[in-house]
Amino acid sequence: LGNMTLNFNDFVAADGLEMTKSFDDFASEWLGKQSADPKNKVNQKLPIERTIFHRICRKFPDEKAFKDFTFSKDKNGKPRMMVDGVVRVEGNLNLDKITMDSKSIKGGIIIVNGNITLNEITRGITDFGDSELPSNQIFQDILKLPQESFLTFVCLSDAQNKRKISLKGNNFLGVQLICLSSTPFSSFEASRVMLEINPTDLDKRVKIFGGVAVSTPNMRKQTRNLKNEVCFYYIPTMSDPNPSVAAYVSPQFNFYQFYGVMDAK
Repeated sequence: LGNMTLNFNDFVAADGLEMTKSFDDFASEWLGKQSADPKNKVNQKLPIERTIFHRICRKFPDEKAFKDFTFSKDKNGKPRMMVDGVVRVEGNLNLDKITMDSKSIKGGIIIVNGNITLNEITRGITDFGDSELPSNQIFQDILKLPQESFLTFVCLSDAQNKRKISLKGNNFLGVQLICLSSTPFSSFEASRVMLEINPTDLDKRVKIFGGVAVSTPNMRKQTRNLKNEVCFYYIPTMSDPNPSVAAYVSPQFNFYQFYGVMDAK
């Protein structure tokens, strides 16, 4: 492209969705930080209805409560993970390695008011190989990965911008990782690492299949001491022109009004 500069309105999603402002501005508002409107002199926060917090289905007081609710076994004793919506977890979240296949994962958005640590998400694949390009079998599995099984982790920043997402392992399949600053970064703060990568096998590549949005990736600094590359792969399912649509139904019926229902006799 030479010296051509592209901005946010040069990109349109396959489903026709267009952004009306830069990603930084949109993200700041979507995460409830403050209005990105330059006319807003006092940086007044937006109404909650215009943020992701208005979509929260469940809140968990700590990591244990989240795990007790989310991880269980089906009627055949097979492990499963059921996020099933937008949830919020207070405090740090450390998840063990997730090896179950995608059919056993009901995805969602996990908002964490603390640090996040993930110990690999392999979705039933036992060997990712060591080549830069995925094998044909793994590629076919990735193509079949449904949108509703994706796991999106949002690390809410604190006032000091010291929180981060830590990846421990080499393979993370079907994840979206978000950790954005709550304030503009100074040159010193920009050296911080908000996505920390710690491979368990130093001889193999780190492979992240999904999306990453962090204010300070600092990949050059992190990979300087690694023997192999860190590879990022975008999963085609996320650009489906017919995106999955979900509606959360609360188990507490008193939140709803019912019409046309006859009185029980």
